[in-house]
Amino acid sequence: MNCDLRGLDFSALHIRQAYLAGQSLPAINFSRTYFKDCAFTATFGNILSLAFSPDGTFLATGAANCEIRVWKVGESTTLLACKGHAHWIWTVAYSPDGQLIASGSEDQTVCLWNAETGDRLHVLSGHTDPRTLGRLQSRWSPPGQRKLRPHCLALECRKRPVTLLPARTH
Repeated sequence: MNCDLRGLDFSALHIRQAYLAGQSLPAINFSRTYFKDCAFTATFGNILSLAFSPDGTFLATGAANCEIRVWKVGESTTLLACKGHAHWIWTVAYSPDGQLIASGSEDQTVCLWNAETGDRLHVLSGHTDPRTLGRLQSRWSPPGQRKLRPHCLALECRKRPVTLLPARTH
């Protein structure tokens, strides 16, 4: 399809067998549209959290579909899809060196991922109670304190003590 669809109103229409992969679809109204057997560039759930890599080159997103996706900033392509959580991902954070991604989920786990390969390296289970979850916050140790606790990940949850998780990339 070689036409500009920007600003068109497709609301409440039934669209069948449309191949929209690779199409830029900004400012199009698809509200209440019924899609059947259509192809899009990418599908993903609602994004609940995001974090930029320390050098600003990559963006990690945590979504309601239990996936973490890594995107190259300025491009619309997904470089990695990390799967392993069983519920919504409330928080993502890059390590200071950009080699790890931490994610916290409603499934009561915190995972560490290799930011280059998407491999899950570590799972911390049972960290949170679903009744008091709130938004799990994950923060890496500040640069000045890395000599004391290299790549230490601080995890806190409402009404729960702070948990320190030593994270190593080697």
